[in-house]
Amino acid sequence: MSADSLLSWAVQTGISITVLTGFILLIRQPFARRYGAGAAYALWVLPLIRLFMPPITLPFLPAPPISLVPSLPYAERVIPGGLPVQTVPLEAPLNIAALLIALWLGGAVLWLSVQCIQQKAFMNRIQKESEPLSGRAVWAAKRAADQLGFPRIPNIRRSTGNDGPLVTGLFNPCIILPHEFEDNFTPEQQHFALLHEMAHLKRRDLWAAFASLLFRAANWPNPLMHYAARKFRADQEAACDAYVLELSNHEKIDR
Repeated sequence: MSADSLLSWAVQTGISITVLTGFILLIRQPFARRYGAGAAYALWVLPLIRLFMPPITLPFLPAPPISLVPSLPYAERVIPGGLPVQTVPLEAPLNIAALLIALWLGGAVLWLSVQCIQQKAFMNRIQKESEPLSGRAVWAAKRAADQLGFPRIPNIRRSTGNDGPLVTGLFNPCIILPHEFEDNFTPEQQHFALLHEMAHLKRRDLWAAFASLLFRAANWPNPLMHYAARKFRADQEAACDAYVLELSNHEKIDR
């Protein structure tokens, strides 16, 4: 694929994804009220599907330029002796399409690198400012793990900086609880907080969040994508809450 074709595809696809994302932002809340939080969360797979679809020509958009590379100029040279004039190509001009693609890729790599560095720094701080879970909360963690069908309790640490409750770490996930977790949460609240964070692991939500991060990197110049990412995370949390409530209701019925 030439640089011009790639740029044309990127522009058309970027506009299509922006329109689709704006549509999801408009309907996500009424859609959730009618069909549930899980269904609203599932809407966010549509822009990802569109990314891998073949190009679609939008009727309201002008046709992309055939080429962003100007025609190669020629210099004339007269050969002595009455021979025909020959043309000699001058130095090739700058390929604007290739330059724009390089700028886009460089920005995506830089943006993603900054996010990874920040995440690494956060994980290092959490590791230093936390301790393994102990005390009565271990029993709440075991109950939540059994309810979700985990063979053992996931890695859970208590933050001395009172971070959490949250789950982080893609390849080595860790649930972070505030240091005063047992004092500030009732036993029932402890159970549901741990159940919620473990449910993120069960549902592979960290991988969905990582896919969202890659999607934002690919669309780093588009501010709507960064705004939509916050709504995506909100819908992810709501879907996880709905999953936990449904799981708890089933457990009550089974009893």
